[in-house]
Amino acid sequence: MKKSISRLVALVALVVMAASALQIPASAESSYKSYVYDNESKFAYAAPEAASFKRVVDVKDIKDNNGKNVARLEEPSDIHTSYDNKIYITDPKTNRIVVLTSDYKYVTELKNFKSTVTEKDGTKRVVDDHFTEPNSVFVSRVDGSIYVCDYKGVNANNVPAEYAATLSADVVQGRIVQFDKNYNFVRSIYDVNSDVLKSEGTFTFQPTKVAVDSIGRIFVVSFGFNRGLIELDSNGEFVQCLGAPPATPDFFQKIRRMFATDAEKETLEKWTSTEYSNIDITDDDFIYGTIDAYEKTEDAMKTKFVQKINAKGNDVLILKELQPYGDYSEKLNKGTITGPSLICDVSSLPDGMYAILDKRRCRVFVYNSDGQNLFEFGAPPDKADNYISAYVDGTLELPVSMAWIGSTCYVLDSAKKTINVYNLTDYGNKIFAATKLHFENKYDEEGVLWEDILKLNNSSAAAKNSLGMVAYRKGDWDTAMSYFKQTYNQDGYSRAFKFSRKEGIEKHFGVGVAVIVGVIILLVVASKLYKKFVPPADEKKYRGQLGYAPTLMTHPLHGYWELAREGRGGLAAANTVLVLAMIVSLIQARFTGFQFDITAEKTNILAQFAKILGLVLLYTVCSWCVTALMSGEAGFKTIYISTCYALTPLIIFYPIAIVLSNVMAKDESNIYSLFLTVALIWALALIFFGTMRIHDYTIGKTILVTFITVCVMVLVVFLATLFAALVQQMIDFAVNISNELAARA
Repeated sequence: MKKSISRLVALVALVVMAASALQIPASAESSYKSYVYDNESKFAYAAPEAASFKRVVDVKDIKDNNGKNVARLEEPSDIHTSYDNKIYITDPKTNRIVVLTSDYKYVTELKNFKSTVTEKDGTKRVVDDHFTEPNSVFVSRVDGSIYVCDYKGVNANNVPAEYAATLSADVVQGRIVQFDKNYNFVRSIYDVNSDVLKSEGTFTFQPTKVAVDSIGRIFVVSFGFNRGLIELDSNGEFVQCLGAPPATPDFFQKIRRMFATDAEKETLEKWTSTEYSNIDITDDDFIYGTIDAYEKTEDAMKTKFVQKINAKGNDVLILKELQPYGDYSEKLNKGTITGPSLICDVSSLPDGMYAILDKRRCRVFVYNSDGQNLFEFGAPPDKADNYISAYVDGTLELPVSMAWIGSTCYVLDSAKKTINVYNLTDYGNKIFAATKLHFENKYDEEGVLWEDILKLNNSSAAAKNSLGMVAYRKGDWDTAMSYFKQTYNQDGYSRAFKFSRKEGIEKHFGVGVAVIVGVIILLVVASKLYKKFVPPADEKKYRGQLGYAPTLMTHPLHGYWELAREGRGGLAAANTVLVLAMIVSLIQARFTGFQFDITAEKTNILAQFAKILGLVLLYTVCSWCVTALMSGEAGFKTIYISTCYALTPLIIFYPIAIVLSNVMAKDESNIYSLFLTVALIWALALIFFGTMRIHDYTIGKTILVTFITVCVMVLVVFLATLFAALVQQMIDFAVNISNELAARA
């Protein structure tokens, strides 16, 4: 017997340990190499590795064309891969760009070069030139032209004499240097003149990132410029500011600006937008942009930190509302790394996918075109060992840029001065292949791959959602709805539901009509039998008082007068109305259709009951306190009864809304919302008229009393919350003292 119990305990412990191993907090200190977020972004679940660490590349170990070792990187800032699979690494500290092949063989270094300067009279002179803190590079996929952001590149030697005379030693001016595919100088773009750029004060062109589309348009991020990207035409002339990233000021910033003078507004911090930190361009000329301004704006602004910009400057990136971008929620951070992810780079991948680089947690997150998180890889160093940990294989210390060639990802680590190379695993390659099949409309093959992926990772929301899409295209509505429900895809579920509903109506139309007719006949017969065999209710007793609720709902002015002064309302009937309102509210919260509420199945019964009961009691107490001081005629009991009776519209309209939510699609939500809105407004109107009639107030005084009551309710809630927080702090303090005394004993 004892052995059986011991085995049972051991088995339970093993199951608990296994369950806890599958559900881990999404923090930087996770011991798992790879994870995937659940559909609510609250937990990260262990997942197969989608990309495995392959090697570290240090350019000092590479031989140049003369057989000498290449000088080591000092402060690398950007890595870029070209259409011909070359790797470009910028190093501002040594003023050079190192070019390697995809198998890490030396190609060349861009550092010193001959540039051509055209004077005002048309004469040209060739000068010895060099980079000054080049911080990024981009290679055009059309003609192989190389564009370098030379942050401090402008000097009196490499610009026309007339322009050189205007240069100031105190102002840093940059340029974009273009080379052809054979690394020959083509031109410098340095003085971007535009009234638009200079409309808000002095503008200095200091390019930090550049991208070029298929028709030669140049998109530039300029340091300190927060009005979006600077778009230049193929000749280097200014076209427009594109896609200024929005940011929302907090309440106090708005108030401060409302009362500030014009002079003060000029000195206030600009909160209209935030500058981009990095950009990339897709094969179809959409621009991805990232923003890493959390250190400055985390408390004051809520900035969308990844954007996909079209030719009009509009952000068309699809975001999953319940999916984090990186490790977004601070509640998930329980280690030494805190705060949301700091996204410093973005890379466009094939078939609508893209990857973002988290500088704070040293991870790469990959998403599909629908904003669905596919996988992540990479890891920060172990903070417990600052000396050795930074050089552990696969970890990153300060990632600043990434680039891709096929299934290989290169992550540039500025602290280590090296490149971490990651290759997709079989699991990761299957995800890429399935996504490609999706874009090629090969649904059967795509479905097979996603099923394999789901077998490898049963927590993959991307696999479930994609299988839902495959089932939807095949017309298997029930399967599609099942998968969409698991991934909280309301739009997909609603589309499949509409087709399923249509098929159901066509198949069971006759039965449905017969059932409806039968129900109507049954109700009519039941009504007649009730009137024939059930005697009329006494108005002053429970059944009569309960039946008075519908009358009061339609005739509130007369009804509330009789309720308070002629005994038409009773405490038992009021409690019944309250309980029924609590029940229908619970049913509405629990059984609303998925297409209208994705969290219905997780409704807390006690919390739902407490919500209605708590509001009724809170209002009753606060109203009694206020009206007692403002010559109110009704007592506490009458106020409570009148408030309970006011909930009658919920009992009538909520069941209708519940039924509609289960037979309507999401795009038909207006009708469903109408019933909920009518019920709420009607109930509030009854409370208002009830207050007026039971206390014999005028309309003006009723408005004043209602306003004061609401203010008192807010104050009570605030004080209760404050008291609860203080009690919790006292408990925590007592527990800490107890633990400390126990430890010292």
